[in-house]
Amino acid sequence: MKFKNIIGIDTGKNSIDFSFLENGEKKLISQVENSVKKLELFYNGLKIDVKETLFCMEHTGIYNYHLLSVLQRHGANIWLENPIQIKRSMGMTRGKNDKIDAIRISKYAYLHQEKAKLWQPTRLVIQNLKLLMGQRSRLNKAKKLIEIPVVESKEFIGKEQYKLLKQNCKSTLTGIKKDLELVTAQIKEIIDSDETLKELFKYVASVPNVGLITATAIIVSTNEFQKNRYCKKVCSQPALLHSNTLPEVVSEEKQGSPIWQTKS
Repeated sequence: MKFKNIIGIDTGKNSIDFSFLENGEKKLISQVENSVKKLELFYNGLKIDVKETLFCMEHTGIYNYHLLSVLQRHGANIWLENPIQIKRSMGMTRGKNDKIDAIRISKYAYLHQEKAKLWQPTRLVIQNLKLLMGQRSRLNKAKKLIEIPVVESKEFIGKEQYKLLKQNCKSTLTGIKKDLELVTAQIKEIIDSDETLKELFKYVASVPNVGLITATAIIVSTNEFQKNRYCKKVCSQPALLHSNTLPEVVSEEKQGSPIWQTKS
């Protein structure tokens, strides 16, 4: 489908930049506060035919949430594109700021709009699982950040020094362990309370050595096996389900990162 209006969007924590093209010509460049109220006012001021308009933005985790909620209410055509794909299509570029990025995204969307895959919101249970998996990932990283340096220092420092370091972080590591157990229990509770997730989990976990976290990562990454690109990768390479190339759910802090990550 050919869209009359293309709106490229660069999303940040505090503000969002918009680049509006009409029939390929620049019509408007604007920056708006990243809040539902301000974004709603901005959208209403555009006075566009929503059916003839394509909104294109990069995957930027939670920073997109306010804008997506506004656009979804208005039935907008939304294209969430991988930032790596946009970057590769442009080759070497000079200059970078939010305004320039919005312009580049709008130009990319205009040139490649026939390839646009319109965004469909995930179910609330999947959103909750994604948040919990992200939190679990961050807790594990925090645990390693504290634990590994102490363990590695054992060979290079005195016995009393090592004992002191280990004792100092004991309560912190105990707390993190309890938090990890809580998050894991919450993940299991969500899956057990939803019939669709429970059925999908049964199939994925039937693969040898695939447990709760690996199965959940697969289900969330593929949006309950609705994302064809990720589903094909899993089906063609079943070893991904329990190998070092497990598709981990990206931590919300790693804005713009592709969803397939190497397991740490």
